[in-house]
Amino acid sequence: MVIKLTGELARTTMHFPLLFATAFFASDVVAARIILSPVDDYINKQYPLSKKLLLGNIGQPVGAAPGVTGVAEASNTNPLVKFTWVRDSAMVFKALVDEFTLGTDDSLRGIIDEFSLAQVRMQHTENPAGSVSTGGLAEVKFSLDLKPDTGTWSRPQNDGPPLRANILISYAEWLLAGKNTSFVEQVLWPSISLDIDHVINHWNEPSFELWEIVWTDSYWTAAMQARAVYTAFSLGRKLGYDEQVNRWEAVAASILCFMQSFWKEKEGIVASTTVRDRSGVDSATVLASIYNWDPAAGCDPLTLQPCSDRALANLKAVVDGFRSYPINPKEGAAAIGLWTEDQIYFHPWYLATFGVAEQLYDALMSWDRAGEITVTSTSQPFFRQFVSGIRASTFKKGNPTYRKIVAGVQEFADNTIMIAAKYTGAGGSLPQQFHNQTGEPVGASGLSWSYSASVTAFNARRGQRPVSWGAKGLVRAAASSCNGNVAAAGHEGVGHSEDIEGVFSNDEINLLEGLYREAEVANERYYTYNQGSLFEKVYREGKGFVMNYLADYY
Repeated sequence: MVIKLTGELARTTMHFPLLFATAFFASDVVAARIILSPVDDYINKQYPLSKKLLLGNIGQPVGAAPGVTGVAEASNTNPLVKFTWVRDSAMVFKALVDEFTLGTDDSLRGIIDEFSLAQVRMQHTENPAGSVSTGGLAEVKFSLDLKPDTGTWSRPQNDGPPLRANILISYAEWLLAGKNTSFVEQVLWPSISLDIDHVINHWNEPSFELWEIVWTDSYWTAAMQARAVYTAFSLGRKLGYDEQVNRWEAVAASILCFMQSFWKEKEGIVASTTVRDRSGVDSATVLASIYNWDPAAGCDPLTLQPCSDRALANLKAVVDGFRSYPINPKEGAAAIGLWTEDQIYFHPWYLATFGVAEQLYDALMSWDRAGEITVTSTSQPFFRQFVSGIRASTFKKGNPTYRKIVAGVQEFADNTIMIAAKYTGAGGSLPQQFHNQTGEPVGASGLSWSYSASVTAFNARRGQRPVSWGAKGLVRAAASSCNGNVAAAGHEGVGHSEDIEGVFSNDEINLLEGLYREAEVANERYYTYNQGSLFEKVYREGKGFVMNYLADYY
């Protein structure tokens, strides 16, 4: 007898085990040969390849110091592969630390220790963003031997410190649970407290956002900051740093409140930035939702939990925002890019496409744990994809509507994975992007974040739940105390003529204005040439210079 598992029954680790209890305990199935669905087959083949290729981008294989992640595989000719990004490294090690602390891979402890020590070294390396006490913690990237990058870049980026702190906090909590306090107290906590202090001192200041294009307030950055501060509370109190934690606690609720300002009720989206000429539809908000998933928090909208009505409405807007890609259908699963007005990268990214699937898998687990699905007026457009005419209501597990939603969301998520599968390279290679018309690889080959995004999506499908970080029951501050520096975001403060608006795209203008602000903030202390002069040169010499500059920049 042959059993083919498809749709809801195709999971390798069950989110809904009761659905197949009878099949797997029936005597006539014991010796059956099971044919896996295409998505299971892809995951079973790709997961070990992604893991192997990801680990091959860390340390000696890419010519890096121990624990240092190359942004992509060493075979790339682009000189940018000679650097390690604080953000990308943190996203890579979130996947690895989760696997280690949850017991999936016990072999990772050594490389996590090396990562921790490398991050401490970066923190104390003076760089173009400053020193450890003057803004250097927000530096973007270092050479693979951990020397400072003295070239021009979009700096500072204030998501770096909270991302680093989040990873080290997760590891520190695991060590403390095993009574291993010395490494936590001597290495991890001093590093964590530096980064949390940076967050507390700079949370309401704009910086370059996730995609390194615009100087702005950013939902992604605020979400990373909120999680880092709240998770630091518990660890700090365990270590006896109550006074320091009390100082942080006074600010945390304001950060959480500021996060809410990005929600746009009329559009049904979480706006990624405050830039005026963008819609705000951006895959960064999906990535923020899955990063901050806390299974204990249910469908809380304050932290944009994956099953919250805001997160689901936003996910639909993000997916629909990339329907214009020729490879995408008019409905259903789609390949996902960065932001909808993107005129620089143009193409779908693996990390964004995997991210959409992961949010849906997280939502499935949250609904299963809650035993119900609540549909609100905010999330109705999302759920109508699976149940036309669905009303705002709560549907209990076992209800036909509940089952129909679960089956539809499962299929949507699996089909999203299969889009990435269709364009996966030989040997499991996952580059930066795939072409929006042909699906051919685009950008850096073997992007580390692409591999880690596939690992976390696969693990979510298998039912891996992260440890709670304390998102349940959080309370935001009063609105009067939680405003970010919105006036400094977008185009405020740096004018540009109508002539320039006609010559350059909005993204080009945003990038160049951001570089100009960078020079102003840094006072040109560490630059070999004047960023302001570059800005003026662009205005003088026209669009050809911009396009050549952007080609070199990326």
